[in-house]
Amino acid sequence: MVILADGGLTQSLLARGGRVATDRRRFSDVVRTALGLRRRLELVTLAVGVPLLILLLRAHGVDWAGCIGASLAVAAAMHGNVTQTVYSTVAFLQLRPIGAQRAAVVAGAVRLLLTVAAFLLLRHWSPFLWIGSAAVLLQGVLTERAAAVHLEQGRDVISLEDQRAMVVAFRSQLLNGIYFALQPQITVWILTVFGTADAVAEVGALGRLAVALSLVSAVFSSLALPRFARYTDPVTVRRAYVILVTAMAGVGAIVLGAALLWPGPILAVLGPKYAHLESELVWIMAASAISLVCAASHLLNTARGWVRGVWLGVPATILAQAAIVTYVDLSTVRGAVLMQASAFAAPLAINIAIGWRAMRSSQGPPPHADVTATVNRAG
Repeated sequence: MVILADGGLTQSLLARGGRVATDRRRFSDVVRTALGLRRRLELVTLAVGVPLLILLLRAHGVDWAGCIGASLAVAAAMHGNVTQTVYSTVAFLQLRPIGAQRAAVVAGAVRLLLTVAAFLLLRHWSPFLWIGSAAVLLQGVLTERAAAVHLEQGRDVISLEDQRAMVVAFRSQLLNGIYFALQPQITVWILTVFGTADAVAEVGALGRLAVALSLVSAVFSSLALPRFARYTDPVTVRRAYVILVTAMAGVGAIVLGAALLWPGPILAVLGPKYAHLESELVWIMAASAISLVCAASHLLNTARGWVRGVWLGVPATILAQAAIVTYVDLSTVRGAVLMQASAFAAPLAINIAIGWRAMRSSQGPPPHADVTATVNRAG
């Protein structure tokens, strides 16, 4: 629901806001416009998701009071998440992330303390749900306060130009958002049907080692991406794009090299039960490296508004996974890992092609060229 409630609008804010980050008034208009669109999408997502949530809860024997309480908690968390993501983007674009990071630390600490207290004193699931929602709301409030110094107060102007551009970008990324929100479940279902329980379990265990790369992704998103969105010189954009994609590929290569050179010590983290998966470890790290570069190239493209053609990643992924199902034995760990890797390899090729096309445009890659051109044609 969180992915669908975003719909790529946060990346659109990054793209549009990066261009005018030094103009306080225009920047405020872009932020207000993005926030308004996110609120609308939030309501649509809740209108679709809450009935489904209630159906699932009722199917598991939860009474109506519990269903209503859970629905309200989800709605509160969704509202806080929208606030937090929009205003943290503001802080990052202004290259002042400390306030947003402090808000995340405070909210996390409060959540931990309340969770421990609830665990010691209570024995019902609903308080834990509300604790999570309260923490997200608190983070949203604190992040909004931290970002307020970068915005013009009392100015609630909605920019029609920015709104149209963001809607165009949203439509371009809608199919991707829906598919890749469901894609992990689709992959697990395919592995369940064509593979074995042991293979799925071993891939899941090996996948825990790749979580370490999430730290690299977090640093990339919070430090490198906002700076890239602010660049206005085409030559600087091209140079930064190549450097950043190469750097992420280098990180992936280092991780893959470590798996090749020291598989034993790495697998020891999981325990002796998985010590025999040395060759499979290499495959899972290769898949993680591909995933890392795929995510980086996608974020770089959307940070510039290069979203035309991004939907091609969906049919490319489907074709790649169909080929894996046809020609690879999914009952093995290697086959299961290849199935996961195919979900990133095909979109990676599409992302690189989109970035390359944008940067090879006749006048260089002006900020948000694809979106602006599409808006002009729509007008």
